[in-house]
Amino acid sequence: MRVHPILDSNEVNEKAFKDYFVQFGSVVVRKLLDKDILNSLLQRAEAAYSAYDQQHDLGQRVSNHQNNVLEKFGAIAATELDEPGGPANSMIKMFLDSRIPSLYANLLGRKFTILSGISVPRRQGPFGRNPSVPYHQDATFTGNQGLIINSWIPLNQVGIKAPGLEVILSPQSEVLSPPGYMGRSAASYDEIDLKENFIIQKFHKNMFWSPVLEPGDVMFFSHLTIHRTYITPQMKKSRISLEIRCT
Repeated sequence: MRVHPILDSNEVNEKAFKDYFVQFGSVVVRKLLDKDILNSLLQRAEAAYSAYDQQHDLGQRVSNHQNNVLEKFGAIAATELDEPGGPANSMIKMFLDSRIPSLYANLLGRKFTILSGISVPRRQGPFGRNPSVPYHQDATFTGNQGLIINSWIPLNQVGIKAPGLEVILSPQSEVLSPPGYMGRSAASYDEIDLKENFIIQKFHKNMFWSPVLEPGDVMFFSHLTIHRTYITPQMKKSRISLEIRCT
């Protein structure tokens, strides 16, 4: 049986984090973030998505997010999570006040850059408005000029009643180019889709991992990690998560 890269917050340190990340290409740290802070962000996210849905139904433009493709797949601007009259960048503040930056030290160094344009809240669900994302590597739209780590932070439980995330536990050193891609640059999820048959044939079944995560857990993966939305017909609830990318 394959060992899964899971650490608890009381046992994780910079070295253990790096060792798991390098070996598997991704790692989950349990109970790493404050649930009360995440719940506050969830409530504001739910309010923002409610307004999004109402305006969407009226045919109005609903987001100032610069990337319409990400918007289609459930992204809204991080500023949507800021409390009116409160501090700006509440999502980023939560991240910087956590232990996550210290865990990055052996991989990104003490000084790293948050990629604010692609650090966003995301919603996925079974209701069709925000389609599931197919197998892909983030490098197809972030580029591959150096390591980028995504802190993937669910704001509600995922993997049972709400969609989770499936990753391939096989670190990649390059952007995959399946037959027919011909090295083209991707401008939408339709163009970064790594076909399921291609992935199934390329990787052993033990490398496919879709953990159940609770609020406070964080999944980390690189811009080269192959991943997709994990969703089954039994999942009837939507999930809201945060994606915070650093290089």
